[in-house]
Amino acid sequence: MSQTQSKGKQVGTIDCSNCGATNACKLFEHSDGKRDAYCFKCDTYHPMDRAKENVVPIDTAPTKSLAWNKGYVNNLPTSYT
Repeated sequence: MSQTQSKGKQVGTIDCSNCGATNACKLFEHSDGKRDAYCFKCDTYHPMDRAKENVVPIDTAPTKSLAWNKGYVNNLPTSYT
């Protein structure tokens, strides 16, 4: 089976049937006219017009600590000469 990755244009927002979010589930229309949606609150893909077996999964971003490195920050210059 050939898998293709398509980038659609955001055309609206729908209610998420998984988590109930009213503004986090974005509706996308692709160049072939088919629509799908993705909820950014609960990370759920809604295939709508697309067959689920032809969808390339979205890779999750690696988690990285967002804690400040205090030593690095304290050594940054405070002014330019």
